[in-house]
Amino acid sequence: MIKSLSRVATALHRKLLPADSEVGVMPYLWLVYLGMFFVHFFFYDPPAWHIGLTLFGVTAFLACYFRAYWVTGHQTLKYIAGICVIGSLMTLVNPGAGVFFVYASAFASHVGPPKQSIATIGAVLVYIVLLAWLRELPAYFYAPALIFSVMIGGVNVFQREMAKKNAELKLTQEEVKRLATTAERERIARDLHDLVGHTFSMLTMKAQLAQKLFDHDIDKARQEIAELEQISRSALSDVREAVTGYRQKDLASELANAKTLLNSVDVAFH
Repeated sequence: MIKSLSRVATALHRKLLPADSEVGVMPYLWLVYLGMFFVHFFFYDPPAWHIGLTLFGVTAFLACYFRAYWVTGHQTLKYIAGICVIGSLMTLVNPGAGVFFVYASAFASHVGPPKQSIATIGAVLVYIVLLAWLRELPAYFYAPALIFSVMIGGVNVFQREMAKKNAELKLTQEEVKRLATTAERERIARDLHDLVGHTFSMLTMKAQLAQKLFDHDIDKARQEIAELEQISRSALSDVREAVTGYRQKDLASELANAKTLLNSVDVAFH
């Protein structure tokens, strides 16, 4: 039973919000502000048409609300406008409908750059004032709508800009790490080339000389081969020393090396 409910909830969540959304479950928690709208019904017995209009308006709002998370830029404006229209319609039955304009302002941060977002919030505020003046709505409608629209809309704009800057900073840091890794690889390649390049050139020349001396002077050829061995051992030691400097040792790798060494002589490692 619980697993079935969980699958249903997961499927519904995927339909309501985009998979790449970074807000998680917060959109569901933000719906708690609708309580400001419904609390008005506890103070009087609403007629049937009030209830019917309320159900229609809330359903339409939820459709606009969740759909607004799927778009960005100027496409968000049509959902903001839709929420404002719904809020205007809901003022016919409930002055607590000012909460819908708060949601409209909250989505202003999705419109575009900060200037456009702030301009959108300003347009919502002007609309609230005009609606309250034309309809002679009480302060219970326009005061919370104006105050919370400015607060929540402004905070969302600020947080969205901070998120963008953090994302850009993260990309910059990753690029710096990538460039640092590339530079380190190039440095290692240069060091190894400088370290063994001349040595291998010398080994090649001595090997060619020893090959030619085999037909004329065996002792001299043996001497060249002996020098080849010394040079190769010295080069091997230099390479090992250089590579050891590049390695990053930690406790885990040292324990693994110790275990391998002890196992090779049949000693149990614990």
